[in-house]
Amino acid sequence: MSGSPHGVRGALNADGDCALVSAANDTIMTTAANRCFMLGLAHRRFREGYRIIRSVKTIVYTFESPATLAVATRLVGSGKVSAVILQRPMTTRAKLALLRRRLARHGFFRVVDELLFQAYYRIFLRRSDDRLRKLLEFDATDARGALAKRVDVFDVDSLNSPESQELLRRLAPDLVVMASRELIRPDVLKLARLGFIGCHPGILPDFRGAYASFWAMYEGRPDKIGLSVYLATAGIDTGPLVAERVVSPRFGVQHFKVESERLILEGTTELLGAIEQAGRGALKTYTKAGAAGPLYSLVGLTDYFKAARR
Repeated sequence: MSGSPHGVRGALNADGDCALVSAANDTIMTTAANRCFMLGLAHRRFREGYRIIRSVKTIVYTFESPATLAVATRLVGSGKVSAVILQRPMTTRAKLALLRRRLARHGFFRVVDELLFQAYYRIFLRRSDDRLRKLLEFDATDARGALAKRVDVFDVDSLNSPESQELLRRLAPDLVVMASRELIRPDVLKLARLGFIGCHPGILPDFRGAYASFWAMYEGRPDKIGLSVYLATAGIDTGPLVAERVVSPRFGVQHFKVESERLILEGTTELLGAIEQAGRGALKTYTKAGAAGPLYSLVGLTDYFKAARR
């Protein structure tokens, strides 16, 4: 504080407290003290707010793919993430168990249609997709190794397992950013103080489930291509929204997988915004009026040909 004509000066010491020197009367002294008190209070509030933002502990839970590792790398690079948990690749036994569950839920003919598309994709589409992925600037170096140089990296089979829950309790995160292959159980979601958030490559709640951008193109709704950051709940893509953005499609329906990966990368901006918001004490969420859209499945060969002809 600058000096006064009456020789009264106020200043903040290193702790943000007020040091007052006076050579005048009590009235001037009181005025200067009030001014100095307010300045000191503002300074302490600034420091406290700064500590709140810095003290929110955020971890990432994801699996190893070029897109998900690229997102994890960008989040870790921001300095806002303290650890990464990676889900191990599925074993043959786990894949067979998943296949049995899908047969029970969707039926034989639907699952066969999906398997036929996967075969078609590997033969006719994957090579061109790999060329397009270079435009997304995935880091071709050892992404996992780069992450491990900056933060702790852990490997788990499932975040729902007792061992993984113990790991979460030990890490004690305030917020978990997830991009996982599994549905996280409600009791596990509670292990993060502020919850789990995810970035869905589609506009919620209209297009839930796998490859939302494909289904938006399939339904003739390019206005529903985009991304949504949401707070995870017990359902699939049913939680309240934190942020969303409509994004014009860059690749055609033939390259919907690359389009989905692009949207996941685009969502890093919204995820970082959500982390900063959490640092201010809470996540602001909202819901939309109306019922949620259907839960879309994996793409089948007949679905792909129908969409490609449009």
